[in-house]
Amino acid sequence: MVNLKRLRETIQNWYIYLVVGLLVITMLMFFVLPEVWMFKGYTSHFFPLVRSLFDGISGFIKVPFLYLLIFICLFRIAFSFWRVFNFSQGKSLLAKLYLLFGRFLKSIGVIIILFYWLWGFNYASLSFLDYNNIDPQPVEFEWVESEYFRVLDTLNTLSADEKNVYWANFDKSILDVSLGNFFSQHYVNAGLDPVVSEIFPKGFLLRLGAQGIYLPWTGQGQIDAGLHDLQKPFTYLHEMSHGYGITNEGECNLIAFLVGKDSESNYVRYSAYLSYWRYLARQMLNVGCHDTDLLSEDLKNDLLAIFEIYDKYPDFFPRFRVTSYDLYLKVQGVEEGMKSYSKIIMMNHAWSNSSNL
Repeated sequence: MVNLKRLRETIQNWYIYLVVGLLVITMLMFFVLPEVWMFKGYTSHFFPLVRSLFDGISGFIKVPFLYLLIFICLFRIAFSFWRVFNFSQGKSLLAKLYLLFGRFLKSIGVIIILFYWLWGFNYASLSFLDYNNIDPQPVEFEWVESEYFRVLDTLNTLSADEKNVYWANFDKSILDVSLGNFFSQHYVNAGLDPVVSEIFPKGFLLRLGAQGIYLPWTGQGQIDAGLHDLQKPFTYLHEMSHGYGITNEGECNLIAFLVGKDSESNYVRYSAYLSYWRYLARQMLNVGCHDTDLLSEDLKNDLLAIFEIYDKYPDFFPRFRVTSYDLYLKVQGVEEGMKSYSKIIMMNHAWSNSSNL
């Protein structure tokens, strides 16, 4: 007769060996394989298969996968407690906590493995800028200043238009098609169809210090429903760029700006220029050259409305969020960490002076 207890222990042991083995292989691939190999093997071939799977499932399940992920995680935690405390009769509390800790470690191992195989290997691949032979360099202040005023003139003009366009009534397929066309010209994976959805309740992501987020385990991007409507097109394009395999935050900002500024919709163009200009404005503020008198009344009102949203949904843990995400990016090979977001100025300068226009 089969000893069920021994069989269960054998299966659990093999499961541990499997997780540890896959974790070691995953880490070796990430840190050892050349980025060109990762680009050809993973980004160009394996990742599109992963994306096709997610895109196919998204066609049948309309609920944002983030909600399903939260449910699965909570169920897994509750089930682990129930199983340990109901099937470990006679064991001490310390022994039960040890079993829970073991389950926790195994789950963390699986989460890490899935992170890299579903998306994270793109960090070790050829970047979007390297693929296009773009090498951003520090920019002279004179160029930043002229760019600041050039974009401000555009914003003052656009701020008076499209006041009746709201995100809820906007045709998002305009953004999907525009981004797909951009990738068909400047990168790989042009045939993909990533999904980006709004997350409720409003302020859920903003209170965590994020306007949007892309989760490899769901294969979907999310933007906070509480964002001002003028921020949503740019954030949507940013998160969708992650869905195409772009990992660098600055590159996603650049792509969102390049696609948005050339849109036929003034609403999208305004969102793109506004997001880009705010990075320029921070640089001008640092040297005391930001003059609010040059802003049109419409632009001032739009900026005040955006700031009111931030005041309504303040970041719960700003210092922890910045420190932890900065460390995460650096571990993945993004040397600039959180500063990669603001590299859009250098990136756009390099792109504007390249042959990719």
